[in-house]
Amino acid sequence: PRVAVTQFGQFGLDDRLLDALEKHGYYTPTPIQSQAISPMVEGRDILGIAQTGTGKTAAFVLPMLQKILNLKGAPEKQTVRALILVPTRELANQVAETVRKLAEDTKLSCFTVVGGAKPEPQIRALNKGLDVLVATPGRLEDHLNAKVFSLSSTVIVALDEADQMLDMGFIPAVRRIMTKMSRKKQTVLFSATMPPLIKDLAAQFMSRPREVSVAPASKPIESIEQRVYAVAQSRKQSALIEQLAKPDVKLALVFVRTKRGADRVQRVLDKAGIASQAIHGDRTQGQRDRALKDFRDGRTKILVATDVAARGIDVPNVSHVFNFDVPQQAEAYVHRIGRTARAGQSGIAITFMNPTERDMLAGIERLTKRKVKIVPLKVADQTAEINQSVQAEQAAEEQAAGEARVEKRDQLRQQAQAKAAFEKKSKQQGQRARRRDRAKVATENQPHRARQRDADKEWEARFDADLRSADGLDTRPKPGKARTKAKPSGKANKPNSRKSALAKAEDKKRRTRAKAAKKPTAKPRGFIKK
Repeated sequence: PRVAVTQFGQFGLDDRLLDALEKHGYYTPTPIQSQAISPMVEGRDILGIAQTGTGKTAAFVLPMLQKILNLKGAPEKQTVRALILVPTRELANQVAETVRKLAEDTKLSCFTVVGGAKPEPQIRALNKGLDVLVATPGRLEDHLNAKVFSLSSTVIVALDEADQMLDMGFIPAVRRIMTKMSRKKQTVLFSATMPPLIKDLAAQFMSRPREVSVAPASKPIESIEQRVYAVAQSRKQSALIEQLAKPDVKLALVFVRTKRGADRVQRVLDKAGIASQAIHGDRTQGQRDRALKDFRDGRTKILVATDVAARGIDVPNVSHVFNFDVPQQAEAYVHRIGRTARAGQSGIAITFMNPTERDMLAGIERLTKRKVKIVPLKVADQTAEINQSVQAEQAAEEQAAGEARVEKRDQLRQQAQAKAAFEKKSKQQGQRARRRDRAKVATENQPHRARQRDADKEWEARFDADLRSADGLDTRPKPGKARTKAKPSGKANKPNSRKSALAKAEDKKRRTRAKAAKKPTAKPRGFIKK
């Protein structure tokens, strides 16, 4: 076996990574790994087109780990050395598991940051610093905006399943995240399809990327046998039960267009005696993880899912994929059926099509450039009573959920009213306390205010005396001298020359007002003399 591993050794990988490859059965590089690993080790940007199940995760994880090992030492606090962006929580867990397997003989740290999980453990991990961070764009941007950590020291970033991030509306967030990193970073982008917006994203953030491809864009894996059955919408559940009962169905994925439809199909299968679980966006992260783990471990043979989980499920030995509804987007069909025939195995993809979905199937044929034979399927309705029971259960649950919402709304209203009453009472108490404080201060300052009033009166009296003296009106006798009658003389009595500065200023103002009063008023404009 060690001789076979030397095929990976030619890429210049660390011995610890080669040991991990041997331990987990990686002996021969897949085509995408052979094309991508060497340029990535050399530091080149990579733009890759690869279907799921081709080994592309290891194709970018191995060079990423090698680049971090070359840096030596541990990451600084609140920094991330390598970032992997993925569209879904399931895919994040899958990629993180691959990273941990390949890095188990090293001391490199890896953590996932996804929505639907508690933020506190994520914040603690980011504060310590990480070698590899696997994240979804939404929650990652929340932590960046909160300044929990920085991407300024990130040396390599990988965008996995970029076209699904486009479908889910994550591209604006991805652009904002990419701008927070250094321009010198190494960038890797993998996508199953290459829409124009993904090409624009690559042109904006990548420098002379090396393009690698193992299959034409959106072309299904050749080892998947594709079947399309024409069946009425009301008979699809019966057709699904009939197909799942066949002995060659070992492990099957059933894709449904809506979350409500997934729940209904899962209930119908359970009542028909076929054990199954459902996974979609309304389930909690714990429920999704448990359902996926049971499916991977074989405890659950049938997993009903929506497209949100189409690329996050990497389970070996999936024998069948059932499209209960034809996907509205042609690219989603490729990603759905790509859950089977993984790692070189074969698989079967069965699609149930009603007459209104014929145009959607035509779009799939145009994208894949492959005609699919449509086989009419006649099946008896086996689910009439089951559907009535399921509808009754769903109606009861919806009624209970509605009553719970009303009760919750009433509780919130009562809490809001109680909060408003408490705030009003607190405000009134605060106002009364402030009034008491002001009254107390006024009482304490009363003697000081009395002294201040006396000082003000004394100052006013002195000022009045200065004015009287300046105008020659002060006839009051000075202390210690008797009043004497003024002697007449030829000259007018001179005013007291010893004026205070304040009295002089008041005198100047008085003269200015007198001059202004004597000036004649100006004639208004436009006045015409007769």
